Amino acid sequence: MATLEQVVATLLARQQETAEQQKQLLERLIAATTINPTRQNERSSPINSTTGGTETLMETLAKSIREFIYDPEEGQTFAKWYARYEYHFGVEGTSLDDATKVRLLLRKVCTNIFDKYRDYILPAQPRDISFKDTIATFNKLFDKKESQLSIRVKCLQNVRLEEDIVKYAARVNKLCENFSLRECTVDNFKCLMFVHGIQSVRDEELRARLLSMLDSETNDRQLTIDFFG
Repeated sequence: MATLEQVVATLLARQQETAEQQKQLLERLIAATTINPTRQNERSSPINSTTGGTETLMETLAKSIREFIYDPEEGQTFAKWYARYEYHFGVEGTSLDDATKVRLLLRKVCTNIFDKYRDYILPAQPRDISFKDTIATFNKLFDKKESQLSIRVKCLQNVRLEEDIVKYAARVNKLCENFSLRECTVDNFKCLMFVHGIQSVRDEELRARLLSMLDSETNDRQLTIDFFG
């Protein structure tokens, strides 16, 4: 039979064990009901969360877009560059607001291009111009300087140089694409062929005048071959 001392010791041990369990339970309850400051800030600052998502998307798109460098002699115009990356701005970046798209675009142009654009729009600032108007201005400033006529004349004058056949084929393909055959009317082509056929040395001055005439042709003044007759 257990002595009185053993009974008391057993009761005290059980009491201590119960107290420890209650303490642990209380600590778990406190931990579960305490608000984490970091999580509280995340819930109370939805703007910061949204801003972070926008910046992340812009960084992702920026890594996929090559820098625009203007080189009209090589056909590197803004229109050609933007056509390559229009999907990034219009589809993948559809959630970006207008101002963010402008920032993304300006990040992807070299310094001298940005300086020329900024000087052109003064006293306005780049942030004051909508994305649509920014695109329009870039197209105006960084378009091809060579006239369409000059491009077409080069195409007709093309001959193979000291180059392998693959490189020559690529050059022919580029010249023909730049010719813009779909936009060339029958009258355009007749006039072009008329002037191109004047190759005599004695007709150099005449040919130069006719080329200048065709070069300055506008929609309001469409020349036809009858003009030369």
